[in-house]
Amino acid sequence: MRVMLGTAVNCAAIVIGGVAGLSGGGRMTARHQSQFKVGLGVAAVYVGLRMVWGSLNGGFGQVLRELCVILVGLMIGKTAGKMLFLQRGSNRLGRYAREEMEKAETREEGVARAPGTGLKVCAALFCVAPLAFLGPLQEALEDNPYPLLVKSVLDGLAAFAFAGMFGWGVLLSVIPVAAVQGTVWMAGRGLEGYLRAHDLIGPVTGVSGFLVFCAGLIILEIRRIEVAAYLPALAAAPLVARWFG
Repeated sequence: MRVMLGTAVNCAAIVIGGVAGLSGGGRMTARHQSQFKVGLGVAAVYVGLRMVWGSLNGGFGQVLRELCVILVGLMIGKTAGKMLFLQRGSNRLGRYAREEMEKAETREEGVARAPGTGLKVCAALFCVAPLAFLGPLQEALEDNPYPLLVKSVLDGLAAFAFAGMFGWGVLLSVIPVAAVQGTVWMAGRGLEGYLRAHDLIGPVTGVSGFLVFCAGLIILEIRRIEVAAYLPALAAAPLVARWFG
């Protein structure tokens, strides 16, 4: 029986990071931050490439066809994402979080920190990140928790830092995280039978792998890619595969 292991670990990482931040109240050194960033970026790149490779099967002609399906799905998905302003919405939430962080950093010592602010900031960052959709979907379809494990470390480190700024409200973000990722997981489980029966899981995994790879490039600060704009490709790629099939 499959369980939402990745989401459970993600929520636990947020709680552990938040409690550690409340207890210590300190910050990670720049050196440690850099080391964690490199490690997580490399892990995301590896996991993404492995997912893409695992989605390809058959001889050279079949592999080429499957790559074309993934690429066409990504192009269609990005067009749809642009029309839906997904990246613009993601950027707006990121700006909101940065503004609240700047306010928290300039707040005078001893001034009360509203728990709701920490909840809103963390919910915006943890629930709207592309990995919040890619991770539970992959775990539902392929029993692959690794994208969510990468996200868990990212969220845990963020919760550690934010707890010192916003207080215990950061811990409450596990509620929307569990709700959003649990909903995506259940939707993936509901679609799994149809996708597997029509051999369409491969295109979804291939697109997911490409986006996880792109997330790794962003973490490593190698290239800035509008990952959120590509999310509709998760639906476009299997449609393209059906059309080609």
